[in-house]
Parts: sequence; C-alpha cells; structure tokens
Amino acid sequence: MSTANIRRVFLGLAAAVFLQAPGLAQAKLFLSQGTDPRTKKEYSGVAILSEDKRAQLHFQCNPTNSVPRIIFNNLEPLAELSLPFKFFYQIDDNDVYWHYFLVENDPKRGTFYVRHTEIYNERFGVAPEFIDQQTGLVSLAFRGWVDAIHHSLVEEFMEGSFAKVQVVDDKDQPHDFTFDLKGFGKLAKERMDCLEP
Repeated sequence: MSTANIRRVFLGLAAAVFLQAPGLAQAKLFLSQGTDPRTKKEYSGVAILSEDKRAQLHFQCNPTNSVPRIIFNNLEPLAELSLPFKFFYQIDDNDVYWHYFLVENDPKRGTFYVRHTEIYNERFGVAPEFIDQQTGLVSLAFRGWVDAIHHSLVEEFMEGSFAKVQVVDDKDQPHDFTFDLKGFGKLAKERMDCLEP
C-alpha cells in the first residue's frame, strides 16, 4: 500500500474513531522509569496508554541524553528485529505527520529515529552535512537538526489534547490507536529534565 493510500485510510479511520468519542476519558498517564536493558543506564519519563489499552507511548530521559527517547510499545508484533515501522499521527485537528520507529530487541517495541532525512526537508529544512570534514565525526549541525525533530515530536504531544495514531507494520498492515493527551504536557515538564527549556 502506498504512503498516500495509507494516509487516506488512516484519516478516514481516525475521523470515525474521533467522532465516536465525544466524551474522552481522563488521560491514562504513568511514570516510566527503570534501567535500559540495552545501555544499562537509568531513565525516567512519562508514558501514555492508548484508549483501548493496547499500546503505550513512552518519553524517556537519561543522564546522557540531550533529547527524549521516544518508544512505542504494542501488544502485537510490528516488525522483525532491526526493521522499521511507520508511525503516522495527527494531534487534534492539525496536519498528519509521520516518522520511522526501529525495532531493536523486541518485535512489539520500536524507538523513534530519523531514517530518511528527505522526508523532513519541508518542515525542518535540508539536513546539514552528516560528517564534519574537519573532525571526521558526525557534525554538530546535523546533531542539532536531528535534535530539533525529536523535540518537535515531543512538543506536539505535550501541547495537544488528543492524538490519532496509525502504526503501519513491516507487512503494510495498519494498527489504529487514539491517545488522550490531557495532563501529559504538565506531567512531562515536571518529570523530564531533557526537554528543551
């Protein structure tokens, strides 16, 4: 299924879900904290449970992160290990955007990452050079550009009241969710120290 078709299907389904939910339940928020099994680093943050309780969206900070780590958990597998899945979302009545999430060690869990820089050109400008020719390392300009994308995604969820999400797995199958965001922004500001000031 093409991206355009996925977007059309998503908007139709999301609108139907939204119209059937005039009285939204109180936000299903909880603290997300522990030790990352991959990096062994302590993390803390906030997670949101979907309205149907089938999915969770985690926003986590750890002492070495300059941006929140964004993780999507689901009851069903989303992709084979080391493969991405697509994450479409619409906050309130704003535009639909999408990102890639990468499955690292659990097929039901993916972490947000910038995979193809060209999909961000319109919103964030063309990506700076990846490698700094002077140092041979990832350029500070590129890191800043990627950080801005991370912060933008977090801020959109913090400032919204309701999110319609469609995850498209590695077999092009859509999974639809809704998230009540009320109270998330306030709790995130209190609990997450890697947010932009």
